[in-house]
Amino acid sequence: MSSRYFRKNQIEELVQEETPEESTTSDDSGPTFANPFSLLSQPQQSTSEEVVTYESSSEDIPAVDTKKKRTPQSEKADQEKADVDIIMEEFGLDESFVASIQSGIKNEGEESIYDIISVDPKFLNKDAEMRRLFGSVATGGRKRRNMSKNRQRKIKKTKMTTFRDNWPPTENLLTMELVESHDGDNYFRIVWSHDYHEVQNNFYSCVDTGDPRNLSNLLHFHPYHIDTMLQLSDACQHTGELDLSIEFIERILYRLETLWHPLFNPYKYTNCRLEYQYQENRSFFLAIFKHIVMVGRSGCSRTALEFSKLLLSFDLSDPVGVLLLIDTYCIRSKQYEYLFDLVSSSLFDTNNFPNMAFSIALAKFHMEKKAKKAGDEIDDGTLSSDVLLRNALIMYPSVLGGLCQNISVRSIRYKDAEGNRTDCLMHPYFLEPASTNLQRLITLYIERNNALWKDPKCVDWLKRIAGDALDLVLTSDPIVEELTIPVLETYSEDTDKFYTHILLSDNSEVLQTLPVELVRDGLQVYDNLPPPRRADHNAGGNEVYNGVRMFIESLMPWIDPEQGADLQWLNNVYDMMGFEGENEGENE
Repeated sequence: MSSRYFRKNQIEELVQEETPEESTTSDDSGPTFANPFSLLSQPQQSTSEEVVTYESSSEDIPAVDTKKKRTPQSEKADQEKADVDIIMEEFGLDESFVASIQSGIKNEGEESIYDIISVDPKFLNKDAEMRRLFGSVATGGRKRRNMSKNRQRKIKKTKMTTFRDNWPPTENLLTMELVESHDGDNYFRIVWSHDYHEVQNNFYSCVDTGDPRNLSNLLHFHPYHIDTMLQLSDACQHTGELDLSIEFIERILYRLETLWHPLFNPYKYTNCRLEYQYQENRSFFLAIFKHIVMVGRSGCSRTALEFSKLLLSFDLSDPVGVLLLIDTYCIRSKQYEYLFDLVSSSLFDTNNFPNMAFSIALAKFHMEKKAKKAGDEIDDGTLSSDVLLRNALIMYPSVLGGLCQNISVRSIRYKDAEGNRTDCLMHPYFLEPASTNLQRLITLYIERNNALWKDPKCVDWLKRIAGDALDLVLTSDPIVEELTIPVLETYSEDTDKFYTHILLSDNSEVLQTLPVELVRDGLQVYDNLPPPRRADHNAGGNEVYNGVRMFIESLMPWIDPEQGADLQWLNNVYDMMGFEGENEGENE
């Protein structure tokens, strides 16, 4: 027993004991208590004896813990291991799946082909980039209002966007499931609940009415219905309400990240796939693509680049054409080395993309200019910027005229070997029109990147290399045929490979070149091609309410759709009005 504990007991005993003199005094002059500190002046001999006597008893001595004290880091590691074991047991996973997960983790100093789609989450915040570029004034000094502690605990922190105070809590109508794992990749998909299917049917009904107020009412009762927010975001963008349009897209991104599967973490793993082929996944592809375009227009090029890499990691087939615009954000954010790594990567084929051919030349030009200013030399084994631009002009000659028109270059003087002077822009080689499919991509590139070529040094460089390219053409150099044949073979036929990207780009000049049957019935942001989502929705056996059909049938209550003759008559009416017959919809 410690001396402190012994003295405490002695003090309690002294307080309880009273002498006769003290009792007499208390009757005359009031209550008197013993001085608890009087024990301190007494000799400590008895105390020591008692302590020694207690310590000699081995019965009550507690066992001393000789184990090493655990650190918070070790406890956290054990907790994470236990969490993984629980997840594996819950989803019925084995050790082979854990090995596939670990294959997507990049070890320090280890290179992988998937490094090109590795996302850095600290660059996903557009407000942070705007503050870095323009200061706190750029974000308007926005601060989050104080919220109750209970609500703060319910809000899940996300990387793609920041929760806004006016957003309602999320609904548990969407989940994510693991579909399969093979070749080191893990494939996930979004799952709609039964209630969400009903909301989707109501959404189709609201779209058929053509009244945006019906969509607003639907969003009021289901504030996290993805397609409704996509449709309203597109409507707000066309009416000039850009802030509200951006808010709808950010709310979609917040909902996407909050429903992630415990094993789906594209920030840490590079083998997490969310394929576009599943109808439930498509809305998030469209939302992220629109977010890329929006943040790119606001000047946040690095944020747009990171979201582009995120979208590429979801589906390596690039269904929405991210490779047709990622080069723009690489140049704007000065990530020149990453652009070269992307072009040389075996993960994607960018050999015959006009935007890549011109962007790598421009990137190399800026790298050489920077190295020259610093007094260094670039010896990375790649071609010089002059050769890259010359090859690009030979492969895609129609870019020169459209680009010069946008950067106010009226003529490019050229003097051939015989001393004849001419204008490169008027030469037949550069005036020859490209195929329709290729010209769409060239038009998109010029629209997105013409501002990058307005630098006077870039203009002088373009004029000089255009003359060099024309030299090779006039002398029938073999390299001309070597460069042009693969391009002609690639774009010889008009395919629907880039249709989804063109529809999302919202370029009126390019949209006019699409097939008439594609744009005849109008475009819906939630229902991009290929193939239409509503058709797949009907094929799944879910009946889609149509306001016009219901109105017609209500006018003729004597018609029985189950009767063969009446059903055929209704189908003929629907065909005349441009709707599918009910029997056709059931057979699909």
